[in-house]
Amino acid sequence: GVAPYSMTWRSEVFNASGDVEYHTTSHNELDDFYSDAVTIRDVTGIRTTNTMVGNVICIYGRASNVRTCNHEVEAVDVNVVVDGTPVGDQARASNDSAIGGDSGGGWSVGNTAWGVQSSHDDNDNSYFTPVQQAQTALGVTIKQ
Repeated sequence: GVAPYSMTWRSEVFNASGDVEYHTTSHNELDDFYSDAVTIRDVTGIRTTNTMVGNVICIYGRASNVRTCNHEVEAVDVNVVVDGTPVGDQARASNDSAIGGDSGGGWSVGNTAWGVQSSHDDNDNSYFTPVQQAQTALGVTIKQ
């Protein structure tokens, strides 16, 4: 989607530590996220990476404008190749539903943030950078 105000790029990680970037604006930076086209949720928790496997979660992609909640986390600490670049610290989820342009979309359950969409493969899997890895890779903290 298009931001309602200008953003300044600050940092990006696209390597063995994950696939994530962040921007700032002249407005307050809240911990809110889109869970669908019209619903903005406040982050009330962050799911720890070591407790993800076996859980069913949701993704919302701004490009596809679809929220799907039928994805099971199958593995964490996965390494994949994205556009020829090795990317690490990914979580793998079943039932890929993302399209090009959904990268950066949020993975969540309720108001708990799980991760940021990265890529998919030809085996119907999606990959996302868990929030814990994203914070570490960028040197930022989501304040709740």
